[in-house]
Amino acid sequence: MNPLRIRCENYRSFHDLDLQLPTGTLAILGANGAGKSSIVNVLELALFGPPSRNLGDYLTDGAVGDLMVELELEHRGDLYRVRRSYSARGRGSAKVDFEYVMPLIPDPDEEYDEGVVPGSHWAPLTRETAAETQALIEQTLGLSRATFRASAFLAQGDGAAFTEASPRDRKAILAECVGLDQWDRLHARVKTDRAAAESEVSRGTLAIEQATEELTYRKDTITERDAADSARGLLAAKLDADLQNVHTWEERLSTAQVAREKRAAVEERCLAARAAVAAAESRETKLAVEREHDLLYALARRPMLAERAETQGAREAEHADLVKATHEYASAEREVAQAVAEHERLTIERTRLLDEANALDEKARADSAAAEQMLEADAPTCQTCGQELEGDARGRAVDALIEAAATGEARAVTLRSQAHDLEAFINEQKPIAGRALTPPDPERTATALAQLRAARDATTQLAALDVKAERLAVVDAALVTLRDERPALDTALAQATADLEALGAAPAIAAVQASLDEAKETTNRRRTELAQVDRQIARCDERLERYATLTAQIVERREGIAAAQAELDLCLTLEKAYGRDGIPALIVENAAIPQIEAEANRILQELGTDYRVELQTQRALKSGEGFKDTLDIVVWAGSAARPYETFSGGERTRLNLALRIALARLLAHRRGAEVRMLCIDEPEFLDEQGTAALATMLQGLAGDFDRILLVSHHPSLRDAFEQSLEVVKDGDRSRVVGADREPVSAFLRGEKAQAA
Repeated sequence: MNPLRIRCENYRSFHDLDLQLPTGTLAILGANGAGKSSIVNVLELALFGPPSRNLGDYLTDGAVGDLMVELELEHRGDLYRVRRSYSARGRGSAKVDFEYVMPLIPDPDEEYDEGVVPGSHWAPLTRETAAETQALIEQTLGLSRATFRASAFLAQGDGAAFTEASPRDRKAILAECVGLDQWDRLHARVKTDRAAAESEVSRGTLAIEQATEELTYRKDTITERDAADSARGLLAAKLDADLQNVHTWEERLSTAQVAREKRAAVEERCLAARAAVAAAESRETKLAVEREHDLLYALARRPMLAERAETQGAREAEHADLVKATHEYASAEREVAQAVAEHERLTIERTRLLDEANALDEKARADSAAAEQMLEADAPTCQTCGQELEGDARGRAVDALIEAAATGEARAVTLRSQAHDLEAFINEQKPIAGRALTPPDPERTATALAQLRAARDATTQLAALDVKAERLAVVDAALVTLRDERPALDTALAQATADLEALGAAPAIAAVQASLDEAKETTNRRRTELAQVDRQIARCDERLERYATLTAQIVERREGIAAAQAELDLCLTLEKAYGRDGIPALIVENAAIPQIEAEANRILQELGTDYRVELQTQRALKSGEGFKDTLDIVVWAGSAARPYETFSGGERTRLNLALRIALARLLAHRRGAEVRMLCIDEPEFLDEQGTAALATMLQGLAGDFDRILLVSHHPSLRDAFEQSLEVVKDGDRSRVVGADREPVSAFLRGEKAQAA
């Protein structure tokens, strides 16, 4: 880390400060309180922020603008810039920015003027939070505030930051100066790798033990599978026998069912023949009775009816006289007559609906019976054409009959509902139709009407007797036909009875079915047993496959354990080497501490003392048994060791300077940090002789540091350093001037030297 430029605005007593730090030694001079320390404190403030975490404390009193401190530095060949700002507006806010120079790659196809280098620009490295940005700054520089203040940066009043620190803190500072943190990282990484290797060995060993334990059951599994194979063969043979038995009983059942169907068909024929004979006998008897009844009725009723019919003309004339006499009564009777007519019409309509519904019910029952007969018949015939129905035609005919029956039943329900509605309306009309009227001569009218009706009825009955006479002729013809058909019906009945006797008793289908069910149950039980054995064989095969996989895994695990064990052995060796008692201890004991002691003692001699310092890393325990790790500073005055506290202020300052500069030189050459600067702010308790010796000694360190800054109020140092500047204060504002009171910007740019 090598600081190049400092810029400040509204920082303490400086309103505007822009310093480009020169290479070599630089003395920053000025009276006490002029603001010298504020300049070098920018280095710590920019890199690590305020120790009190309040950047607003550095804001110039009464400042109009915001606070800004900026440091440009070079580190390991790259340019960086750290800027911290603070705004007092509102509740106050602080900000930190981290940037680096990203060089622009020259275009090979473009020509540039001689001496012109393609420009670069600042690229941001700032993170989302200030804490993350600060961590990135320290990670990039490889440096913490404590190590910076205890080595390369000797702040005013803080010269004893290393000597008066605790042994533990001194060890931490020394470790960071030497760069032992990389060994700590390696040690932590090796410990992680060791834990992973141990875990891998443990897991592998446990897996092998578990797999080996599981493999002990492999022989039992093989035995179990062989037994299952044998059992499966026996069960398969039994299942074949059971299936053959089921087939035999199925054939017997089929034969019995065919025989039963034949007997049922013959029984149906026999029943049909008997029903036909009985129907013929019943019809013959009915026709004979009907003929006898109609004949006797006609003989008894005809004379009386003929006599009444002859008086119909006289009765008609009498009725006409009554109609004329009651004409005046007709208008009054019209309403009643209309009601009576409507009543009669509705009654007739209701009767018609009920009769039609009954007829539909009868037709639906007939269709249902015909459908059942068609389903049960061996060779059904069409009711329309008489052809034999087979296959789909039989199904369609049955469906048509069933559909017709359903349609008829639905229509009958609709008609009965309409008849019920008419009956309700008729009941509403009864009071009107039944209203009593008084005719002019009720008795005469009734008698005349009765006589007229009797005459009309007689005429009608005579006509009916003539019709019955004709019907008797038809009945006589039907009786003759039935007597002719009777022998054929008797013959069909005798043949059906003979066929039924020839078939014998009905086969025992129930017993055959029971045997078949028993055989099927046995077969299903055998299949279940066979499936169980198959599942057992599958489980055995899965376990055997698992055992083969485990065997391969054991071989693979053993190879992995061997590799992990080799890794573990290496990690154990590296862990011991990277530990504090390993390589870091060798570096501290054999390199760092001897180098620090030699450099500190050399510096003490140059500062005009005969003291000698020694760093001890172990201290005897109070018990006298063993030692403990430490980092103590022992000062030798001649052959005697003296405590650090017994020295005077100037002597302690020389001791502090010697150790701090030795640490700074160690840090300047440490790979990764390489702090190429040394800053000493107002070393205390040094007289003019000591200050001159310090200046001479610092001049000799120019080859170890790129920039050496010494802050002092002694004006005599102006001529002791290659370069110097002075801080003066006008009122409450500080400014920087050159050695001859010229503006410092011209002095630091080297323009004065070029003019000389």
